[in-house]
Amino acid sequence: MRNECNIVRDLLPLYAEDIASADSEAFVEEHLAECEACRRELAYLREGSGIAAAKESVASRKAEARLLKKLARQWNVRRMIFPALLAVSAVMIWSWFHVSGSEIDLVKDIHTGCTVTVASYEHMKWEERVTYTLEAEQILRLRDLLLSTTFVRDPAKIKYGFDADQYDIRIDFNNGQDFLGFSCAGDDHLTVSGGNIDGFLNIYNKAWRESLLAILAECEGVPASK
Repeated sequence: MRNECNIVRDLLPLYAEDIASADSEAFVEEHLAECEACRRELAYLREGSGIAAAKESVASRKAEARLLKKLARQWNVRRMIFPALLAVSAVMIWSWFHVSGSEIDLVKDIHTGCTVTVASYEHMKWEERVTYTLEAEQILRLRDLLLSTTFVRDPAKIKYGFDADQYDIRIDFNNGQDFLGFSCAGDDHLTVSGGNIDGFLNIYNKAWRESLLAILAECEGVPASK
């Protein structure tokens, strides 16, 4: 089934755009009738979440620009310039500190063909870790968890006093160049490797750890060799 999933995944972009051959279309539809993971992958492609998010962001910025122009016409520019600068500065600062999962490089590109492992261990006990390898369904759920989570940049250089369970997530895109990693301290914070975000990110999702554990519960853990 995994090999067939790989073949279908290669055909899904053509199928989603209705440009696949009749034979390919029939093959994909027959597979989709039995594979939930590939149906979710198709839904994700058709939704075009990345494009939709980009369009929404552009529309929002245009709306904000129109509002600022309207305010400038209604009020004396000299009286408004200082409050306007404060407002713009506040928006810029808020936008820099708050990071959505979709803003982290490669998160939207995670697919069922990636190799995804999660090492779970108690604080300072790496040698006692248990490693889980995610299957297609769990990979998609992990991607959805990342996309639905908001993170807040933490300017701290070092974190102290956290005894929470640790989770090291490693995502290999199997193309010889793309790699993404997350080192999580429970549901408090994480760091990103291989992406465009440096430093600590505080996790603003109360269901983060619970959702991650639910994903891991469906996988078989392999203890580290002593």
